[in-house]
Amino acid sequence: QGEMVWFDPCNLGYLLPGVVTEYHRSAQVVTIQSAANLTNKPQTFTLTNLSSLRRREDLGKGGVEDMISISDLNEASLLWNLKVRYDGQHIYSYTGNILVSVNPYKM
Repeated sequence: QGEMVWFDPCNLGYLLPGVVTEYHRSAQVVTIQSAANLTNKPQTFTLTNLSSLRRREDLGKGGVEDMISISDLNEASLLWNLKVRYDGQHIYSYTGNILVSVNPYKM
């Protein structure tokens, strides 16, 4: 419980960030609360395919300024970091010596 994970809720082809709320070892069932908040309501998913779960690194409340320091560097972690930083009104992030900017005037 409390483990941060990446998961694909319905084999959509992309990963969402979440936190494990329940784990039933004997039934091999995990309940995850999504951290993405896609509908502005807490979303909970129950997964039986545990092979689709991956541990997620804690990026902190403000995200990571230089994304090259993210240990699990993948598309989902880069996009999540940009979202976390954007929500904290940080529109500039780095990936090594490359500056990534998120337009604050567009959704």
